[in-house]
Amino acid sequence: MTKTRLFSLAIKAQFMLGTLVVLSLFVLLYFHWQEQNKLVEAELTQSKLNLAQQLNRTLDQGFRARVHILQEWAQHLPAEPQSPITNRLMHDWSLLHAAGQFSNLQIFERTGQALLSHDTRWPAIVDAEWINTLYRSDSADALLACDRRCAQYVGVPFRISGHPTRMLVGEVPLANLVTHFSEHPNIHVLLVQADGQDNWKQSWSLNPNSDFYNIQNIAELRSLLKQPLIDWDLNRYHYKLLPIAGTRNLNWLIISDEAAPLNQRIELLKLQAIIAVCALIALLCLNWLISRQQIYRLRRHTGTLHLLAEQQYEPARQRLPTKAKRTVDELDLLGEVTTELTFQLEAAARSADHRNREMERLALYDPLTNLPNRNLFIYEIEQLLESGADLDRSTILVIDVDKFQRINDSLGHQSGDMLLAKVAERIRSAVGGKDFCARLSGNVFGVLITSLNPADLKIRLNKINEMIRQPMIIKQQKLMITASMGLTRLEHSTAAVELLRNAEIAMYRAKQKGGNSYLEFTPEFKSISRSKVSLEAEIHRALEQKEFRLYLQSKVDMTSKIRGFEALCRWDHPDRGVLNPAEFVPMMADLGLQTQLDNWMLEASCRQLKTWQNLYPDVKVSVNIASDHFSSAHFLPFLQQTINRYGIRSGQLELEITETLLMDNITLALRTIEKVKSLGVSIAIDDFGTGYSSLSYLKNLPVDTLKIDREFIKDIPYDESDMHISAVIIFLARQLGFQVVAEGVETQEQLAFLQANHCDLAQGYLFSKPIPAHKAMIVLESQQGAGAVHITN
Repeated sequence: MTKTRLFSLAIKAQFMLGTLVVLSLFVLLYFHWQEQNKLVEAELTQSKLNLAQQLNRTLDQGFRARVHILQEWAQHLPAEPQSPITNRLMHDWSLLHAAGQFSNLQIFERTGQALLSHDTRWPAIVDAEWINTLYRSDSADALLACDRRCAQYVGVPFRISGHPTRMLVGEVPLANLVTHFSEHPNIHVLLVQADGQDNWKQSWSLNPNSDFYNIQNIAELRSLLKQPLIDWDLNRYHYKLLPIAGTRNLNWLIISDEAAPLNQRIELLKLQAIIAVCALIALLCLNWLISRQQIYRLRRHTGTLHLLAEQQYEPARQRLPTKAKRTVDELDLLGEVTTELTFQLEAAARSADHRNREMERLALYDPLTNLPNRNLFIYEIEQLLESGADLDRSTILVIDVDKFQRINDSLGHQSGDMLLAKVAERIRSAVGGKDFCARLSGNVFGVLITSLNPADLKIRLNKINEMIRQPMIIKQQKLMITASMGLTRLEHSTAAVELLRNAEIAMYRAKQKGGNSYLEFTPEFKSISRSKVSLEAEIHRALEQKEFRLYLQSKVDMTSKIRGFEALCRWDHPDRGVLNPAEFVPMMADLGLQTQLDNWMLEASCRQLKTWQNLYPDVKVSVNIASDHFSSAHFLPFLQQTINRYGIRSGQLELEITETLLMDNITLALRTIEKVKSLGVSIAIDDFGTGYSSLSYLKNLPVDTLKIDREFIKDIPYDESDMHISAVIIFLARQLGFQVVAEGVETQEQLAFLQANHCDLAQGYLFSKPIPAHKAMIVLESQQGAGAVHITN
């Protein structure tokens, strides 16, 4: 047996629990991290929206304030200025610069011509078209433009008496507007010129201290925005591109540096993971401490089961706890069940030992007679063949009780068993303790005779035969029985089974010759046995090839007028011609095919009645049904289905059953006959007088017809006993209301006797031999035309 290592259930449980908890922990941490990311993303996005709104409000508020400053300056100009307006503007520059944080001021004519000359270059967007637009609208307006830097340009129209309307434009750098955001070093504000969210063209940083101030192109900006955090696959910067009110292509790009918050969150996640792992370890340790005692108890139960496997029941019980507890758990219940199991297994083991001994006895001995059975008998023959002692003086004898089946059927199986037990006692008494006797099968016994010469063997056979033939009383009935015996000599070169088969073949030959005798096996008997095997195969073929034929034998009244037919079977053998039932029906009964043959006969008879139904409605056909088939649960449904299938009148059909069926089980027979009668089918008792029934039984049965067996008819008028018996049967049957049919009528004297005793119907070769079913129509037609006729083959 391969050695295996113990992998404790506790370790498995701890491993599975730990794995489950770790997986659950990581799943929870993952979803917690994702949920935090969503919350942080929402917070950052909202903060950038708020910042963009604040920047837009700052621009709008700055625009209104500067418009007010410029308008106030223009309103305080004298109606008749003594000096050019440009000089006045230069004079007030310091005040305007301080008040409005202007980096540059300019006065434009309507044509877009600047009145002040200085080196500052204005963006191309501040052109004559925009100046002209302001003139037409005659209202202040602001323009956001970026070139080398980004600035807000505030334009205010003003007019001095006697002069045309001019446009005063002030430049305010956007960096001045967002100086209050410098206190948030992780916030970076850029302006991006873009056609869409992803189509960026140019960017300008408003904070010279920003990491993004010296970026030269958009590609570099995008690369920096996607810079990951060191050691983590997370973006360091979070940004949003938001529109600026009043512009088309310029957008706020608000960027926040999330390195510090991300590091804080990661550190917090690490701390949570460490705390969870520590809790897991503590949980597993606690679980291990709790389960140690239970594991120990389980191991004790395992040791107990090993003792049970070795059938050591008492040591197993000693390992189990016996003290009562106030509270119990599953392992305590397991211990109680195991204790009970030890007692049950111990009792079962004792019972099994007893059954094994009994099975050994049943395997080698017959329970009815207490004789050795066939297996032990063959074993004794083999032992004798191996020893080789006195083989030339040793004989195998096989004994079969004649007509046992009839006795069994008429008196019942219990009486049959009693008879077999008494036969066994007589055989044992006849051989004494010298020879080995056994029961081989139902009514077949075997005797192994040793150390006898031919003369002594004959004496022994006669003694056995005489002992069996002595009268015996079974249930107050005196029985005379005989036996058929076959014997064969032992040979070195022949196996025990073959020798026993030879003796059985000899016994069957003796039985075929009438029984009450014995025969010694000769090689010629084997060819006969092989012919039986061949016949068996041919019967199966005949059923498949439909070689059986329906024959009918007429039943006539005392004026020789046909009143019905008995259905008989013939085998149209392709090689041997037409065979009588005696040549194949016994073999079919042995093969269990009698029911199949009965069903075929019943169908063929109903099919024939269907053709006569309109022409000869009063003609009946009788069909013989075997006892076992008649009593089976399948017979009545098949009978009804057949009648319905062919649509015949059930009064045209009669079933013939034997006396043995009635005597075997009178209650079952009565119940079945009543059900058949309820279908309208009549019942006839076949071969009446040959069994053990009496008219006292028959008077209580709803049968219609008694058929006197040919054994009582064949010797009339020469045997007065047969004449008296037949006359009494006819008289009593008529008194009980039965129709009487005499079988086997072959002479005019027999017919005259039946006429004189008022028999109803007769059947026999005097009137007709069995003829093919199709010829019966011709006979009925000829009778209809010419009165009663004798039928010939």
